[in-house]
Amino acid sequence: MRALGQVEADEQQRLAVLNAFDRDDAERRRLVTDGEQLRRDIASLSKSQPDYLARIEPLAKRKGELVTEELLIQARFDQAVVNTLTPEQLERWDEQFRQGVERGGFGESGGGRRGRRGPMG
Repeated sequence: MRALGQVEADEQQRLAVLNAFDRDDAERRRLVTDGEQLRRDIASLSKSQPDYLARIEPLAKRKGELVTEELLIQARFDQAVVNTLTPEQLERWDEQFRQGVERGGFGESGGGRRGRRGPMG
């Protein structure tokens, strides 16, 4: 993560943050795959079908579940970062990501450590 260099994280801090990200990597990948399938499932429905509402309801619930899981994974990572970096480093960390959002992404490769997106986007 380029942001770790920007905040001048030492090696111990760098490893702690990277390990925190990697801890949920498999789950994050599953959420991306599930989100992509969900988008395909929603797109396959015809709004003119008489049972459209009944068919989309379980998909809407699943989307909510995926977003909840994604937010919890991000919250675990954020908490690990907060518990690892100093207040001054956290301020620079947050600034890096605010700038990334304003530019529409995080660095050259997009969001996250390796440029992956969440399940809903």
